[in-house]
Amino acid sequence: MSEITVTLIPGGDERRAREIARAKVVNISDLTDKPDYTVLLEEAKSDVSGLPAQVAAFNIKGHDRKQSVWSLVHVVAMRAAGRFNRGAGEIVSTEGAAQ
Repeated sequence: MSEITVTLIPGGDERRAREIARAKVVNISDLTDKPDYTVLLEEAKSDVSGLPAQVAAFNIKGHDRKQSVWSLVHVVAMRAAGRFNRGAGEIVSTEGAAQ
């Protein structure tokens, strides 16, 4: 399992840091070259966007693991944005984020 966390550090002040989102990425097909993953998402309520606290889950099928880990993070982030945005903003690029 991999975990992606997003931590807000207001004004760079580490004392005020707080986690605002988390994604748990679980490999559900062993260590194949193109495994499938289940992703479990949590996002805190945002006073900035007006969005409520949210949770969601989705699967990623056949991700090529012979890429940088950032490729998987990109897919997770774009899919999460698609699930959670709900009109709060426009998703400019969805490359690699196929549902």
